[in-house]
Amino acid sequence: MTPIEILAAMLDGIEYRELSTMSYKIEYGRIECKQYPKHADAIEYAERNHLTIVYGYSDDLMEFEGEFFEEYGAWNGETVYGNNGQKIEMTWNDSDPESVWHYEVSGCEYRKFMIFEDGERYGDGIVIDAPGVKWKPKEDEK
Repeated sequence: MTPIEILAAMLDGIEYRELSTMSYKIEYGRIECKQYPKHADAIEYAERNHLTIVYGYSDDLMEFEGEFFEEYGAWNGETVYGNNGQKIEMTWNDSDPESVWHYEVSGCEYRKFMIFEDGERYGDGIVIDAPGVKWKPKEDEK
């Protein structure tokens, strides 16, 4: 298995509530994930292998964790662009029983992983392999 496949497998089946502990790194500059150490390990693995984890949080946030850390407002979805021509479009669809967040990715390799809430499928996240890429919404480029 490649590093991107290993990381997607590590995250596959994560419970939605566990994702909130992953974003501590953004706020505190270090991993403080005592309640869910497996997922802190996933972030560290992503950093070591130059991978980035992307997922929707609630109905209004797009989270990036791993090699690239950032949080963007994404009310009903967001499109972000990499500095080398990559693109990730994340859309919200709460009427889809399989996943409320959907992704269209171009310009980089990616793998999906499933997110659950109370044991039922909630949505998908993705792991992207785009070393050195900085992501931002188009309006931030102005």
